[in-house]
Amino acid sequence: MGVTIRDVAHRAGVSTATVSRILSGASTSRPATVAAVRAAVDELDYRPSSIARSLKTRMTKTLGLIVTDVHNPFFPELVAAVEAAAWEHGFRIILCNGARDPRREADHLALLQDGRVDGLIVAAGHLTDGYAAQLARSAVPVVIVNSGRADLGVPTIVSDNRAGGRLAAEHLLGLGHTHLAVVTGPIEAADSVDRVRGALDALASAGIGRDEVPVVLGFGAPGAGGQSVGELLAERPDITALICYNDVTAIEVVRALRAMGRRVPGEISVVGFDDIDAAAWVEPPLTTVIQQKREMGYWAVRRLVETIARPAVGGGRAEQVVLPVSLCVRGSTGPAPGNAGRAASAVPHAGDPTRHRGRLHRRAAGPGPDGTIVAVDAASAGWSYLDFAAYRLRPGQPASRPADDRERLVLVLEGRATVRAGDHDFGVVGSRETVFDGPPPPVVLVAPGLPVEVIAETDALVVVASAPAGPVGRTAYVAPDEILVEVRGAGQTERRIHHLLPPAAEAGRLIAFEVFTPGGNWSSYPPHKHDTEDPPREARLEELYFYRFAKPQGFAFQRVYTPDRSLDEVMAPGDGDVVLVPAGYHPVGAPAGYDCYYLNVMAGPNRAWHFTVDPDHAWLMNWDPAAPQASGPEEASR
Repeated sequence: MGVTIRDVAHRAGVSTATVSRILSGASTSRPATVAAVRAAVDELDYRPSSIARSLKTRMTKTLGLIVTDVHNPFFPELVAAVEAAAWEHGFRIILCNGARDPRREADHLALLQDGRVDGLIVAAGHLTDGYAAQLARSAVPVVIVNSGRADLGVPTIVSDNRAGGRLAAEHLLGLGHTHLAVVTGPIEAADSVDRVRGALDALASAGIGRDEVPVVLGFGAPGAGGQSVGELLAERPDITALICYNDVTAIEVVRALRAMGRRVPGEISVVGFDDIDAAAWVEPPLTTVIQQKREMGYWAVRRLVETIARPAVGGGRAEQVVLPVSLCVRGSTGPAPGNAGRAASAVPHAGDPTRHRGRLHRRAAGPGPDGTIVAVDAASAGWSYLDFAAYRLRPGQPASRPADDRERLVLVLEGRATVRAGDHDFGVVGSRETVFDGPPPPVVLVAPGLPVEVIAETDALVVVASAPAGPVGRTAYVAPDEILVEVRGAGQTERRIHHLLPPAAEAGRLIAFEVFTPGGNWSSYPPHKHDTEDPPREARLEELYFYRFAKPQGFAFQRVYTPDRSLDEVMAPGDGDVVLVPAGYHPVGAPAGYDCYYLNVMAGPNRAWHFTVDPDHAWLMNWDPAAPQASGPEEASR
């Protein structure tokens, strides 16, 4: 028989009630008594009964998770995110596999609701009406992942599937493909319908009619993706690109094409959806639309835990969260056969940097009625994550943001201002009169769901940056003396960096640095880029630069260019200007006499900063500016 609470009480010489109170944290016993009980627990290796504890607290500290099909690699990756998030909140997971069988899913639902879990996550691409009705009547809180059923009155989180289909099609159009086909998922799957619609939207915008695009049925499951491809190509041998419902389908399609002797991407390009782990391992590595599986799992757990803790507050809320998607270009797509030289002139697409030409330099203006001098939102920038605004505020003038689903970074760069975020009052914030005074500014990070209000105490320069909620939601104040100050580079590449919100910080998506470049020096140098989600080699991050100069007439030079030069712009930002970096390398030069400051803010699908250096300039990584100048990269690398 196992060790009981009576055994612990006997060993410690106290009552069972005292042991219970001490282990629950509700005891006011003397320290010696607490120590004796803890020692007895350790000596006897006592483990309190979770069943007894749940009867007393009316909580099991357990969440249920039902997935459509555990054999689909998308779902194990989602399960891992849910489990990790649950563990961080002190919960366990009971996992049930629906196996694409509605009756089995209904049985699992009944079992879990029968007092065995505190909340339930359902991960499914399709919900039958009967299953949906069961969920709507659930006795425990429910969150639905990967299905956008807005009629159930429960929180849901889903990817922007239509935008994903559009991204895939626009990428292929940008490579010169005009004869495309779509391989769908299960006919009942709503996400498949949206992805097909998105692809057809993009093709229609390029003048390709619906009747010109074959849509063939797939199943989205292992072993079933390539069945229709042979028939399709026999009927339409002109097809040069396939957009697939998910990565499993795409991998099966690539296998089928190889069995037919067709080269990928030489003869036919293939795009998937999901970015499962295997997408990067297959040959060729799969170009795919990235779903934020980790964010889905973390959000679902966070939402359930909030409702369990405060049912009266969360009970009536039914958020419908739609996560942005992005494209990861790998080796399964290439120029249309016979069109390699003309692909760059094809239709610009969302992942194509050419759509940003002439839109990267945003000039500051005199303060508007609300104090704004420059502002960038994701829609006007043509990207998915990052918003930014800078304000020149007079004493007593406010700037505010409503509560929404975005994480915010608030910086009082110059002057002083009071900062509040919901019930959090950070008091008067500000550490310098100008950005060139020396110390970093205090950092205020605001979790999603909280309103922000800033009121200037003196003339103040304030910036507010935001990004969609990430896996971590934290409201915090970071004092100037807690911020790392680093001098990087040497000679003409020396600059000072303030690590305001570095990648290692506990935050959702935002990353931020201040960089001070003396006149005559270079920074963001050697040229590097972070526009492709291909960990750990490179991360996809949208980035902007907010400039200040020690002399108001100062300026810098910044070049933004992609490896193929489809985007290649040189700008001369002035005081208060912003430069957007949606893709490509982006070095900065400060002319002699004009000391340069810029604030870097970044955000992307994952909070990581991995970059690749322009190969043409990689020799600079080992360059010693004090050494005699070699005649070229070859000699410099010797």
